[in-house]
Amino acid sequence: MSAMKAQTRLQPAPDFTLPDEEGRPVRLADLLDRGPILLLFYRGDWCSYCNAQLAGYALRHRELDALGAQVLAISVDGQPDAAALKTKLRFPFPVLSDPSHAVIDRYGGIEARLRQGIAIGKPATYVLDREGRIRWSYVGEDFADRPLVEEVIDQVRLAAADA
Repeated sequence: MSAMKAQTRLQPAPDFTLPDEEGRPVRLADLLDRGPILLLFYRGDWCSYCNAQLAGYALRHRELDALGAQVLAISVDGQPDAAALKTKLRFPFPVLSDPSHAVIDRYGGIEARLRQGIAIGKPATYVLDREGRIRWSYVGEDFADRPLVEEVIDQVRLAAADA
């Protein structure tokens, strides 16, 4: 895999609060005691690679649930687009909106190029343990560079086993 690691293993994950697809605030720290957390930063609802990636996790939601994993998908999309994506993909996890890209910047940044004048987040995946530490990360070098779902679930499994 050719992606850079944006965060070092066992580095504390930055806390955040973002609205979900219905406008309810979701705070990362409030989820930590439930099990490992899988953060999926996607480029936007218009990105076919992102849709395919998120659909892959939706298909494996029972396995992730059995591991006690909390899955959060995050992009610069506003709440209406986040809600539409959740419905379209039947995504069983919260879809969070970060239109100011404040959280995205803290976890791996915004692509240098812009889409229609709007900043776009890099595709990135983070697995956090119950202590709020980054156990594993993968930040894509381009829009198509993403880890395999199976590899990510293996990392979630390791984080769950260490709890």
